[in-house]
Amino acid sequence: EETKRFLPELSGVLLTEDNMRQFIMSFHHYLQHDEGILWGIYHGDAFVGFIAIMEIPDNPTLFYAMHPAYRQKGLMKESVNEVVSYMESQSLTRLIRTELYENNSISKHILESCGFKKGGLNAVNKETFELTIK
Repeated sequence: EETKRFLPELSGVLLTEDNMRQFIMSFHHYLQHDEGILWGIYHGDAFVGFIAIMEIPDNPTLFYAMHPAYRQKGLMKESVNEVVSYMESQSLTRLIRTELYENNSISKHILESCGFKKGGLNAVNKETFELTIK
């Protein structure tokens, strides 16, 4: 239900583990052209979500999703921090952006705890967040 509300464009993709794996494989093109990176998130052997950066280097945009059974366990915060560290270590960008629906308080908390700063509302009434990489 939360996926439909906060990521409606991906809600069908995230219904099964096989669908999620196919989604991850579709990023092969972006990776080959240095335009995006998608990582799978695992808890033990269980594939529980993904995190990605798209539109590298022009407008690096972060997005992610996690299976509901694995939320609020610190996995996404750890994943966001790892992606930021990777982007910094590879000097791929100096700024990462993302956007959220206003009522997505859990993601707001994750982003703010990872150092993202709230911007404003964009043209489709989503809140924007940015992180400047040192």
